[in-house]
Amino acid sequence: DVATSQAEMLKLYGEVIKGEYAVAGAVPNYVTGLTLLGSSSGRPLCLPVGTLACDESYKDPQLAPLGIVPADQFDSLFNAWRELPKDPALAWANTGFLYADMVGAQRFDYHTVDGVEKIRWSSFGYTYRFPFVEGRNNENVFIDALHHTKDAIAASPIKDYVVSHGPILVFWEV
Repeated sequence: DVATSQAEMLKLYGEVIKGEYAVAGAVPNYVTGLTLLGSSSGRPLCLPVGTLACDESYKDPQLAPLGIVPADQFDSLFNAWRELPKDPALAWANTGFLYADMVGAQRFDYHTVDGVEKIRWSSFGYTYRFPFVEGRNNENVFIDALHHTKDAIAASPIKDYVVSHGPILVFWEV
């Protein structure tokens, strides 16, 4: 359940992008994006700029500067954020859905539980970086990066619900 796992998801993401092998995606992940861009106008959802008192039990300067959305409000706020306007003319007045789309919310898989649409599958984007170092067998860096990611996942309490994917991983694992 994403709503109750936000902090663990961000901690794992932080471990994956920490160090020399990976960097965060070009746009924020959707958990961070919801707090920073989650109002109907695309402005911060959380205080002090927004109106929601976010859960500050987990904060991170990069991934959760305002905290995380309270678990009991996550699904309804996320669904409202990603909802496409029924009248296209309203899109100019309520641009928040554009930011939800930007962080990938329209690509996720959803299922309904007790009348509430919940995320079943989602993703956080990151990019591997492999700087060339003179004299180093640079192909080994791919393997080191893969091990770094796998070790971060293995150490996470949500490891059973996480998979890392991408062409470089598939190529070097096979």
